[in-house]
Amino acid sequence: MSAEPGPGPAPIDVDALLGRARGGRLRRAVAVARLALRMALHGKA
Repeated sequence: MSAEPGPGPAPIDVDALLGRARGGRLRRAVAVARLALRMALHGKA
């Protein structure tokens, strides 16, 4: 990666994009888990 001639802000943008993707995935995973738990509880009850 260091071999690639980058202007500078390129790596920063990539890090920001990765961070946003990570946060979105975590939030979505938590929401899905909560929905799954609710469905399971309602189904059992």
